[in-house]
Amino acid sequence: MEGESPARIGFLRELVAASLSGRVDALPSQFDAVWGGVAGEFVLIHFGRDRPVIRDIAVPEGFVAQLAVIDGWNMTIDEVPGAHTGTMRVDLPGRQHVVVRMLLQPVAE
Repeated sequence: MEGESPARIGFLRELVAASLSGRVDALPSQFDAVWGGVAGEFVLIHFGRDRPVIRDIAVPEGFVAQLAVIDGWNMTIDEVPGAHTGTMRVDLPGRQHVVVRMLLQPVAE
């Protein structure tokens, strides 16, 4: 491999390795984005060739989430400050192949 390909593959490998299970499963998706991850653990929302600048993200009921906006091309992860429940609006960079990551923790009762 040449150029930046090894670095990009390594970046994506680290994203998958962040899962406790070390895998990404297909999850029920929405009309404009593909969802993957591990139910109840983490979710990756991939916007493909679309270039949204905002997105309302619904954290599954019973969970609190840490959110991040991932740019696979530029190999950046921008954390969204705070712990989130319910639905919140997330600002996105308006580029192709952006991913929103939700790291989920059950709400303490």
